[in-house]
Amino acid sequence: MTYAHVELVGRVATTPVRASVGARRVTNLRVAIDRPIQTTRPGHTPPLFLSVCIWDHTLDHQLPSLTKGQTVKVTGRLDTRTSSHTGLTYTHIVTDHIELMPPAIHRQAA
Repeated sequence: MTYAHVELVGRVATTPVRASVGARRVTNLRVAIDRPIQTTRPGHTPPLFLSVCIWDHTLDHQLPSLTKGQTVKVTGRLDTRTSSHTGLTYTHIVTDHIELMPPAIHRQAA
C-alpha cells in the first residue's frame, strides 16, 4: 500500500466537531497554515486551510483541550472523500498523530 505522508504545523482554525460513526469516534477540524510571502506578489498571502480527521481519538487526553487558535503538529496521510450530499470530492488529512505545540513554534516556522 502506498500513500502520501503529511506533516504540518499550523493553528486550529475551527472549533473541533466530534461525532460517532458506528462504534468509531471521529473529530473533524480545520488547520490554518501560513504560506511564505511571495516576492513576485508582495502583500499578504492568505493561509492555506486543511481539513483534518482524528479517528478513534488516539490522544483522548489532549482532545478536550483543542481550541481555535492553538498551534498543533499533525502527521498523517492524505485521503479523498466524495460528499454524498453535493457529489464534490475533497481532500483531507487522516491523522496518525496530533500534538499540541507551544505558540512560539508556529511563529518560528512562519
